[in-house]
Amino acid sequence: MLSPFSRDIHLPEKEDLELAKTILTHSQETWGNLVFTGDKYLLFDDEKKAFLMYGVSGRTWISMGDIVGTDGQAKELIWDFYEMSKLHQGRAAFYEVGEKYIPVFLDLGLTLIKIGEEAKVPLDSFTLEGSASKDFRYTVKNVEKKGYKFEIVSPEGVPALLPELKRISDAWLEIKAGKEKRFSVGFLTRNT
Repeated sequence: MLSPFSRDIHLPEKEDLELAKTILTHSQETWGNLVFTGDKYLLFDDEKKAFLMYGVSGRTWISMGDIVGTDGQAKELIWDFYEMSKLHQGRAAFYEVGEKYIPVFLDLGLTLIKIGEEAKVPLDSFTLEGSASKDFRYTVKNVEKKGYKFEIVSPEGVPALLPELKRISDAWLEIKAGKEKRFSVGFLTRNT
């Protein structure tokens, strides 16, 4: 109650999402769009030029990805999140972050754990030609032979595909004996 640091914690309202959308329009990264799943809290920097999205599970406060927006107050934003978690008797974790702020995380006393890899492919120069791509070529031909195809569907075409996508999602969830991943990868839902 007497802490100088306190912020209202609530899921984003329309104005928050509009501000996040404005910040995202200047970002080169697309993962920041996870903010629109509606299951993450937002913490903006003082200048409202960057945000951090997070969730709370038990006592753990999990920041999803790197800071979205300008770097001006990124370090302060990370510290604000850390202090806010402590204020609520929680512990902070930063998930799916890059190397850029490792020194800040170490200053916080956090431990680094490498969980996976990420690859970025420049689509304008990617090709299936040549010996280096023979494994990709084999995979594509094998999948096409089985009757599968890849297609980018316009937003107008998505509603017609939702029943089939729901069937596929449900089958996958049954095989995995799990539930929607939600926080880090999104989830299937029908917006009406």
